[in-house]
Amino acid sequence: MLHRVIWEGHHGPIPPHFVIRHLDGDLDNNDISNFQIVHSREVALETHGKPQTSCRECERPARTRGLCHRHYQQLRAQEKGGWKEVKRGVLE
Repeated sequence: MLHRVIWEGHHGPIPPHFVIRHLDGDLDNNDISNFQIVHSREVALETHGKPQTSCRECERPARTRGLCHRHYQQLRAQEKGGWKEVKRGVLE
């Protein structure tokens, strides 16, 4: 996490969903010139070969129908006609 502190000291806060990459791959080289800020989706694409999709309602990872688990459960409850169908513990 030292690299994040160094980055923030030079450039300010790191935006949500962004990470600091060590350009030379050496995690012990914490020189500011060795850092690059990238979106976490780009890292996921390079690592796993496919883009990570986010929920269309929030920034959590999407699972089904472009929604995170919480928002998918809300949609299913609406489709079934109310919240009685959904366990109370799932959304809290």
